[in-house]
Amino acid sequence: MTATIEKPMTVSEAGEYLGLARSTIYQLINRKAIPYSKPNNGYVYFKKQDLDDYLNRGRVAAGYETRETAEKILAGGKK
Repeated sequence: MTATIEKPMTVSEAGEYLGLARSTIYQLINRKAIPYSKPNNGYVYFKKQDLDDYLNRGRVAAGYETRETAEKILAGGKK
């Protein structure tokens, strides 16, 4: 079985994928809020997994998830 290597995304492709304007992507880069690569050619590239991780960082748990976690903690279990 061979591993598939994904082609990195450009700023435009990352913006389209995230639903953000290019200017917003550059703001995220400047704030170091999103992982990126900038090889010797000066262009900025993104891995899809890094973009997915960025999206999931702001995830808010649903009420039932919070209750289940609280119940486990109160029962002496781990999260």
